[in-house]
Amino acid sequence: TEEELSLAAKLNATNPRGYQGMCARNGIAPGTHLFTGVAEPNFAREMASTDAGDVMHVAPGINFGTACAPICAMPHTWQAASAYGGEIGVKGMIYAAKAMALCAVRLAASPDTVAAAKAEFDRATGGEPYRPLMSQTDRENLLRRIAEGTV
Repeated sequence: TEEELSLAAKLNATNPRGYQGMCARNGIAPGTHLFTGVAEPNFAREMASTDAGDVMHVAPGINFGTACAPICAMPHTWQAASAYGGEIGVKGMIYAAKAMALCAVRLAASPDTVAAAKAEFDRATGGEPYRPLMSQTDRENLLRRIAEGTV
């Protein structure tokens, strides 16, 4: 909406260098305040961790993103929080939920695709079991210290 675009422009204006840099690095036309297109994956640019990281060491998975904040809003900033909690963020999250649901429906209807993903995963991992960086003993000790309130 016009109101959302206005908010996005105001938030982008709080970080002009960041906004200009994001536009330049990602081929986004200046004056665009909310990205509405489909971007090709750029793994050199994708420098974030997710809760799914460990999971994708034991099962095939995918990542995707939706626009839930203006172009300049980096995660964990007040600009991002301002957008995530409003209509911009809600619309992006609903769009993400629809994309995940559609992906699940399509995978359920395509066992060959699921089998191919599993085969690719098995080739990529070479059958090696995943070993988390934190040992079971360290995990138990951390959980004990949390329960004791000493962390």
